[in-house]
Amino acid sequence: MKTSRILSLILILAFIFVLASCGSENVSTSQTEPSAAEQPPTVEKFDIYYNEEMNVGETQKITFDVVLSGQWPDIIEECPFKSSDESVLVIDKDGNATALSAGTVTVTVSYQTAQKSVEITVCGFVQRPNDPYVKKPIIYLYPTEPTDVTVTYFNSDDLITTYPKYNGAWRVSAVPDGTLTDENGRQYYALFFDEARTYTVDFKTGFYVTAEDAIPFLEEKLALLGLNEREADEFIMFWLPVLEQNGQSVVYFEQTAEREAECPLDVSPTPDSVLRVIIHIKKVDAPVDMVEQTLAPFERTGFTLVEWGGTMY
Repeated sequence: MKTSRILSLILILAFIFVLASCGSENVSTSQTEPSAAEQPPTVEKFDIYYNEEMNVGETQKITFDVVLSGQWPDIIEECPFKSSDESVLVIDKDGNATALSAGTVTVTVSYQTAQKSVEITVCGFVQRPNDPYVKKPIIYLYPTEPTDVTVTYFNSDDLITTYPKYNGAWRVSAVPDGTLTDENGRQYYALFFDEARTYTVDFKTGFYVTAEDAIPFLEEKLALLGLNEREADEFIMFWLPVLEQNGQSVVYFEQTAEREAECPLDVSPTPDSVLRVIIHIKKVDAPVDMVEQTLAPFERTGFTLVEWGGTMY
């Protein structure tokens, strides 16, 4: 009888020990194996929308788009945008970036546990809201035979954006149809740049232009100035929207002699004929009675250089 009791007690203790061991294993397993909700998320897409270059004083809004899979932890970023150097570029929690000084910064965008960084370069030109500057001047080169041409812009500190990149000068090989080839074999149809300027006009002479008359006005005046149809087409495609959006404008054409005095070029070899035209456009709220500007005719002879661009007020 006594032996039977002892055996029963031993069996009960063994059963309790087995139960305790199983419970311990279950706890250990639950601690070491994360649940599905704790698995790291997978970022399928993280796109940042921004401009790579800015000028001092300019602003831009940076946005991003994230596509993800899996469960994300509940993490809220107080400011998802961070600049590596706030003396160059500051950016608020909504992605509004302001360029303060020249330099290159890394902007990091955070979303939940994911991050992505991009670089933004700030150029030294200070663009104030009411400052005019010359937009999209482009230079065409038409030699009479294949020719290596060097174009030097005297006021190079005023250059904002250039393409191909301006490195002390533009050096290209040009052929009679205007095709330009750089040292790497890449071809262009023109030299492009944006230019900072303080030069303005008083519109004492010029033209009053409405949105409805903008196309025939540009076609007529550009032909008188000497642009060929391709050059005029590209000019109109760029500046027609400005005249149409203004509704009413006054227009002045800065012509070759005036342009050369303000922004000289050094071209080697020297062109036989040069045409440089910068349109100045100012929005007005009522018709303006003004003295019509005289436009000088232009004749293409030999190696020809043609430039056009524009300024908005």
